[in-house]
Formats: sequence, C-alpha cells, structure tokens
Amino acid sequence: MPQGLEQLKRRLVDVIPNAVRVGLETAMTESANSIVAGARLRVPVDEGDVQASIRHHGVKEGKRGGLYVAVTAGDKTTEADTYQVARLLEFGTMKMPAQPYLLPAFRANRRRAKSAMRRAIRDAIIHLSTRKQA
Repeated sequence: MPQGLEQLKRRLVDVIPNAVRVGLETAMTESANSIVAGARLRVPVDEGDVQASIRHHGVKEGKRGGLYVAVTAGDKTTEADTYQVARLLEFGTMKMPAQPYLLPAFRANRRRAKSAMRRAIRDAIIHLSTRKQA
C-alpha cells in the first residue's frame, strides 16, 4: 500500500475520531452543566435537598458505542420514608400534580446542546485539516 494512502487511512481511523471525541465530550459536559443549572432553578420546592441532588455523571460510552451524559435527581438525602421526593415532584402522584423540572430544563437546552456538539465536531475536523496543511 502506498505511503500516502496508509497515512490517510491512519488519520481517518485514529486521529480524527480521537480529536472529535475530545471536543464532543467537552461540549456534552458543558451542555449537561447547563441542564443541571436549569433544573436546579426549576425545582418547585427544596424538600429533602432535591436541588443539591441534581447532577450529571460525566460522559460515558453506551452499549452500542454512542456517547451519553446522564442527568439525575435524587439520592439518599431526598428519600422520605420509602418514596423518592425528586421522582414524585417530577412525575406527580394520584394526589399531587406533576411539577417537572428535569424535562423542562432538558427541553430549554436541547437546541443549544445539539449546536454545541455539531460545532465541536466541525471545529475538531477543521483544526486537524489546517494543522496538517501548515
């Protein structure tokens, strides 16, 4: 195989995906931080420290190879008897209407998050292509 073709293959398989992943993980983490901040502002009451329990768990790789960031609410500090207060607030009960805070925060940041991820991918590829040409 000619040397130029081998370099191109290595670059397409190794260098570009690694650079894209680094940029993508940064954009995903920043977007998750925005969702967490928005959800904390939307919690209707702070029973059991629900606001403090809202967090993201970093970028992880899914079973099929895709990347994701989980944003959760609720932990041991938000348990009241056997019920998770954070879950009850988000989804409601038969006696209490839902007072969602996670889903609205996600919806408010969805477009911005998608744009940030697209921009991170594009910038990583452009940076690599201009760096190799210089």
